[in-house]
Amino acid sequence: MKDNPPTAEVKLIPPRRRGECYQWQVLSCPYCGCKHLHGAGGELEDLGHRVAHCLKQSPDNNGYMLVWEAADRKKRLAEIAGTEADATCDEAASVP
Repeated sequence: MKDNPPTAEVKLIPPRRRGECYQWQVLSCPYCGCKHLHGAGGELEDLGHRVAHCLKQSPDNNGYMLVWEAADRKKRLAEIAGTEADATCDEAASVP
């Protein structure tokens, strides 16, 4: 890995179906300008280094550091918190 890999701004893409995982969408790859998807894993705040999924590799392409776009981060964290709060309320309501 390079000493200072470039950064790539991402948005969090929620699962479309039950059982699927969240994904990071690179908005514009610093190497090819395209969008790429990466699995989000368990910790949303731990974005880290990823390998670029460019079709055309070059010697300069040694991956990038993911950076969560600020507006999307705020929106998605609020949605996730709301979903967890709703689940807690539903569970509490079903207890006899």
